[in-house]
Amino acid sequence: MLASAPQHGSRATGRAGGPLAVAVDGKTVRGAIQADGRAVHLLAAMTSGGAVIAQREVGHKTNEITQVKPLLEPLDLAGATVTLDALHAQRETARYLVEDKKADYIFTAVKDNQPTLFEALDAMPWAEVKIQHVRKDRDHGRDELRTIQVLPAPEGLFPYAAQAFLIERHVRNLDGSPRSAVAALGITSATEDRAGPGRIAASVRGHWGIENKLHWVRDVTYGEDASRVRTRNAPQNMASLPGDRRPARKRLGKHRLRTPLGRPRLPQRAVTAQPRDVRTPTPCG
Repeated sequence: MLASAPQHGSRATGRAGGPLAVAVDGKTVRGAIQADGRAVHLLAAMTSGGAVIAQREVGHKTNEITQVKPLLEPLDLAGATVTLDALHAQRETARYLVEDKKADYIFTAVKDNQPTLFEALDAMPWAEVKIQHVRKDRDHGRDELRTIQVLPAPEGLFPYAAQAFLIERHVRNLDGSPRSAVAALGITSATEDRAGPGRIAASVRGHWGIENKLHWVRDVTYGEDASRVRTRNAPQNMASLPGDRRPARKRLGKHRLRTPLGRPRLPQRAVTAQPRDVRTPTPCG
């Protein structure tokens, strides 16, 4: 039996007064080719407000997974919510965040790198759960509908897991024709009183802000992928500048949609739960 999650004391807060949200993600700086022909890969931690609070180069003989601890070690994350993608859905990472950093984790998706966990989440009775939160957006010539369902995580499923969730994203053209439909399963250590369906949905959506607010500006506005800065700490030092200066550029209207990252995506196995009619979903009363 897994031990219960440590109690959070004073909670780190973000700009809106809620728990501090920190997204962890990596990017390859393709223009910074080193002597061995390999590009520099950086792992960053960024707040929802757009501040880069930590950054670390990922050596060629290691990977992002092993660098999460040294990246976050200097930070006071007590009471914060840390979001990470499927690559980082690792048991040791979960234990580290809860036990050592006194933070909650949200793994925004679980994919084929954790097949047993994926199958366990996919087998949960999602068809019996009402949609608990809905968000609709219209932008860039399309309508987007996001729904979330949340269930208590089965005991022993994953270290400190308190809730499991299923997020579905349906995108339609303005004429109503379907454009895409994606389902993602995820888990969090946050209990319902700390993160209800709406907050989980917002945290998952906000996680990708590290691409919108950091990667895109580095890639396009500052031309980081075309940068030829290569030696020693220069790529990492140069990469830190866009993160610090980004808010000013955003106010000038330079912020746009994200572009694909410079690293391969993990394959996403299809969720087998039968899709629901989410065009006019009925949230819980």
